[in-house]
Amino acid sequence: MPLSRDKCPVGAGIGEISASCRVGSDKMTVIAWDGKTLAADRLAMNGYIRAEATKIFKLSVYDSLVGLSGNYDSCMAVLDWLEGGRKPTAWPAAAQSSEGWTRAIEIRRDGTVIYYERHPFPLGFLPAAFHAIGAGGECALGAMAMGATAQQAVEVACKFITGC
Repeated sequence: MPLSRDKCPVGAGIGEISASCRVGSDKMTVIAWDGKTLAADRLAMNGYIRAEATKIFKLSVYDSLVGLSGNYDSCMAVLDWLEGGRKPTAWPAAAQSSEGWTRAIEIRRDGTVIYYERHPFPLGFLPAAFHAIGAGGECALGAMAMGATAQQAVEVACKFITGC
């Protein structure tokens, strides 16, 4: 199946939910949600080669946004799974292995936050005011706890976290 996706441009949004995809990064992934904006760095690496990648996608299912962290191929397989009916038996094998792990954070229009990691069953519907995943997730959570927006939290994580 071809991976033609609607990449979210800066400021794209779903109702009150907006996505900020164009934040600088340094050797890691961080995706942050502040209750209003889902922000991510854009770094992708192939060996020692730096590139850019979109890590936030708009889903037609549930009219939601999803941020993906992990190996690119398994992230794209999980993205297909999220759009393709979410059948537990169809969960991508690549996303289950220790080498191809993927973590997803889905933000629905009503503000519901859902996490997926290594299996097709959500880790939870979490009511917290802000969330973050990826190698810089803890740093981003700390920044948001001190009043930073999601985009500012991603920028802080990119400044202080050296790698994933």
